[in-house]
Amino acid sequence: MTTSNFDKFNLVSNISEKNSFSILEHNLKHFLDWCFLDIGGFINVNIPTQDLNQGNFHQLRPVKNPETSRDNTTWESFRKDWVYETGIDYSTSPNNVSGIYINNTFYPGPTGNSTYSYYIDYPNGRITLNKPISSSSKVHVEYAYRNIQIYKSSDNLWWKELQRNTYQAYRFDKNPDYNVLANNRVQPPFIMIEPIARNQQIPLELGSYENILSQDVLLHVFTQNTNQRNSITDTLLLQKEKDIILYDIDKVVKDNKYELNYRGEINNNGLNYSEIIRNSDYQYKIGHIKNSILSEQNILSSSLYNSVLRWTIEIYR
Repeated sequence: MTTSNFDKFNLVSNISEKNSFSILEHNLKHFLDWCFLDIGGFINVNIPTQDLNQGNFHQLRPVKNPETSRDNTTWESFRKDWVYETGIDYSTSPNNVSGIYINNTFYPGPTGNSTYSYYIDYPNGRITLNKPISSSSKVHVEYAYRNIQIYKSSDNLWWKELQRNTYQAYRFDKNPDYNVLANNRVQPPFIMIEPIARNQQIPLELGSYENILSQDVLLHVFTQNTNQRNSITDTLLLQKEKDIILYDIDKVVKDNKYELNYRGEINNNGLNYSEIIRNSDYQYKIGHIKNSILSEQNILSSSLYNSVLRWTIEIYR
């Protein structure tokens, strides 16, 4: 009797390998981010965008940045989660951040010039300058933000704040929600992805250790009105029987092909979602949305509406 494999785990060769749960959660976020953009789930902000009822979305405000000790170097927009993707297949395209204006002088992106250099943090919707400027400066930028933000439950702790009234971009100091930095707040409408402790392993074939993993995922939808909630809920329900190519995020990052770097800047060597999943070098497994069920609908307040959907996803090679 051979004993060559009795002292080894099945199907795992490295302790740092991501498991199917974390790979699924990451892939679902990237899938939803991309697909919502592909049906027009973004808002373009131009200069100017003044609205008598809402304010100036193109105007940034100075904020404290835990990554730097210098005041007035980091400037943040009203809405976070700026769009960085290219190749969106929609009738209009998201605005590209071509640069910023400081007191009406243009500094080209993505890094500025010798007078002011900066980097753009797309997920947090802000720019960080190499040196401080006056807090009364006017910093303006054209960009696009995601209409629907997507979050992974594993990355978002309970103390993150739910920010309301994010379409009322009047003076920042009149809205106490903006005391919370972009790192630690979420803005409706958004979806929280939560893989739950309910899964089943079904043998794939005789003579193999591999299984089809059936995993349940909850999608928590939060919006500020019923129309938004119902529209997003219907879109997610319609994905029953949808196949998703899951990619190996570790390999994508190792090859320097992920779209953003650690500071949230665009990686010039990066591939967009569509390019990644079509590259056989990065394909991991197939995810099939076997069931899509509406579990709950709630009215949490006069300006906060919620629904919960359950996707059952089968993962196989």
